[in-house]
Amino acid sequence: MTDKTVVRGAEVDIVERVVVTGDLSKLTPAERVAYYRETCKSLGLNPLTRPFDYISLNSKLTLYARKDCTDQLRRIHHIKRSITSREVVNGVYVVTARAIAPNGDEDESIGAVSIEGVKGDALANAMMKAETKSKRRVILSIVGLGWLDETELETVPEARLVNVSDEGEVQAKPQAWVTDAKILGRFWDWANNYLTLSEAQVLEALGVQALADYTGSMKDAKDAIEAWVAAQQAQPKAEVRDGDLQDN
Repeated sequence: MTDKTVVRGAEVDIVERVVVTGDLSKLTPAERVAYYRETCKSLGLNPLTRPFDYISLNSKLTLYARKDCTDQLRRIHHIKRSITSREVVNGVYVVTARAIAPNGDEDESIGAVSIEGVKGDALANAMMKAETKSKRRVILSIVGLGWLDETELETVPEARLVNVSDEGEVQAKPQAWVTDAKILGRFWDWANNYLTLSEAQVLEALGVQALADYTGSMKDAKDAIEAWVAAQQAQPKAEVRDGDLQDN
């Protein structure tokens, strides 16, 4: 028996144990890394793009699908995707997406976001979020994967984001507001819709690579972000030299 066969057998054993327990917290850090890589390999995904992240759901550590996951799955399986309807139902904006596989299989999923009383940029962002939800959910559905998509986390009150390092180590528990999907959803609505900031700008303002790394309260975070915005607005505009001006 070769060393490669032994390693492969160990990876299979890890996968089997996760299937039985459904809880990645029962694995060692090295086993979590092996499971993550084996999952990506089985689906043809590139693990370096981090297609999955971790959540605690029903007291079990599990994976959820990020944008990179659904984008790669769509390309790998050559899935055609389209929007079949957009409608407002009792103050909820509902978008239906259809996916068609090369073998002719079809599937549909909806993305729904409340727009009651929402206006302007916030309304535009809510409508785009509903479309994104429908597109990603239909990809996961047609390839037969039951994972949550990251756009769904804020609608699952019991879901808690968990920061796991590249080495498989579960990081120190962050502030409660960072791991509460519902509170986190309101925070991103404030940052994205009210302040019109991107995720990258928010992380830059907080000085972290991921929100789970932030150790302050949500008030601390908002204060830091507003201070960052004020500093950006206070920066003088670049001077224009006479030589740069051209006659109309």
